[in-house]
Amino acid sequence: MTSDKKILSVFTGSKLCKRAEYLRRCGVQVTCPNHTGICTANVAEDAAIGNEEVWATIVGEEIADTLTINYLTTDGHSKTHTGMKKSHPACKNLKDPRHLVKSVKREFWKSTFSADLFQKFRGLPY
Repeated sequence: MTSDKKILSVFTGSKLCKRAEYLRRCGVQVTCPNHTGICTANVAEDAAIGNEEVWATIVGEEIADTLTINYLTTDGHSKTHTGMKKSHPACKNLKDPRHLVKSVKREFWKSTFSADLFQKFRGLPY
């Protein structure tokens, strides 16, 4: 996104294909996205939709001829930056602290602590 809030590129992956669904009900084996006829899927059914590195690589290659990406802000734990660096090697990864803090808090609350872990803090004035 630019400073004036314009989106530069988006990859929208879809595993949905009504034609393949119909053909399968008729007993025909089809594989999306490369079957005959109109296929609305552009991602294989067994592909991981959470593979941010692959999607960032596709977007990076798409805009590489017209733009140079210098900075990319990510959520701190994704592989988006790795994918973007394939077509934009000078790209620097900036971490979004809000997402990073939320991730750390979520892991903190899932953790288990021993009963005496905070023993030394008992009785302090704060």
